[in-house]
Amino acid sequence: MWGICLDISVSELFQHIVEYDYENTVIPKPMQNIKVPANKIKFIDNVPEFIYDEIVSPVNHTNVIGKIYAIV
Repeated sequence: MWGICLDISVSELFQHIVEYDYENTVIPKPMQNIKVPANKIKFIDNVPEFIYDEIVSPVNHTNVIGKIYAIV
């Protein structure tokens, strides 16, 4: 599932979009095995267009290649 991390104690992920497992509230992406209380993640209905570590290229500059490292 996807949500917005609202746990200020995890400053690297605060207000970032995260992928998480609701049963354990463990965030596997973008950081490995971080546990956050379920009430500190706001569920979002729409899945992001891109996912972490996906290789992307702008439509108008196909010779430029990048990697998704943050979804804000």
